[in-house]
Amino acid sequence: MFPARPSICLYCRVALTGGEACTWLSHQTADLAGDCEPLIEQVWGAALVIDRLPRLWELLVPGAPPETVTVRERERDRPIGAPTEPMVPVTAVGFRGRVEEGPTAPVPLSEQQAAGFALELRHHGAAGSPVMLRDGATVGFSVAGDDGRVFLVPPGGLRMPVQERPDAVRDRRVVHAYLRHLAPDAGAPSPFPWDEVHTAILMPGDLVTVRAVATVRPDPRGITGYREAPRSILMASGAAWVERHA
Repeated sequence: MFPARPSICLYCRVALTGGEACTWLSHQTADLAGDCEPLIEQVWGAALVIDRLPRLWELLVPGAPPETVTVRERERDRPIGAPTEPMVPVTAVGFRGRVEEGPTAPVPLSEQQAAGFALELRHHGAAGSPVMLRDGATVGFSVAGDDGRVFLVPPGGLRMPVQERPDAVRDRRVVHAYLRHLAPDAGAPSPFPWDEVHTAILMPGDLVTVRAVATVRPDPRGITGYREAPRSILMASGAAWVERHA
């Protein structure tokens, strides 16, 4: 399974894996497993409590109180999309190679198995950006470079370009089930209004460029022979940015 994403950046709208922070260090995050009110306020504005006079039909209903009625509304009629995009860390290194065979997991909103995925919920009626949610994760993968080096990405967050495609997911039942799993107590109005969902996947065999903060580590996947120099790899730390090449 892909790692859980228990929190979200309020500005990039990126769902974050456990212990992961937004690379924009000034950005605040909210808990997806609990109260999503901070996220709802970013999307719809603060809750307003308004006293209004009862409508005529309410006055005609037997037993309806004649006094003013208190209603709760939001500041905006249109949701606000993600105002910023995730930032590649300035200390990230780039590595080009091919994704090696390894573990895969079921991709959300899809019947495919993949080493990683990225998706965007988009709402074209939103003000500003149409992106309401960015989600992405990997079960972990390794990339073999042409020079013999290996870049190892452990399970965690994954960022990939998500292109608008004609086969976007629009099945409301399927998407609502996915959102209930991601944010079971999101509240109302939903912080994730959407029209369609676009997805990108990462498969073994893909030619990619990976960008991530990395360190040189001993290769945990094998033992070198007697008198051989210890094998070393590049190990990613934090979320990885992946660009697939044709």
